Amino acid sequence: MQEEFLALVFEERERGWAVFLSSHELDEVQRVCDRVGIVRGGRLIAVERMADLLGKARRRFRVELADAELAGHHVVDLEATHPSLEEVFLGYYEEGEAR
Repeated sequence: MQEEFLALVFEERERGWAVFLSSHELDEVQRVCDRVGIVRGGRLIAVERMADLLGKARRRFRVELADAELAGHHVVDLEATHPSLEEVFLGYYEEGEAR
């Protein structure tokens, strides 16, 4: 049933319709939506295009260095990880708790 619903959302989006979707399944929201709004404490605190929202988020990097005694400090592997919508969403909530 969920796949049928998502197919309907995609179909309507392709026809140019706006579909408002409220969900805690953020992986599906990320897959389906072009824009996203984040609500915290009953207030709309962000509305952005998905790509812009994810593009502004911090990325994580993992760096693997060669053994300093054998080869000096040379990078042998570098991996950048882009955050998911869920990680971005949780970041908005963590910011709110710090205030």
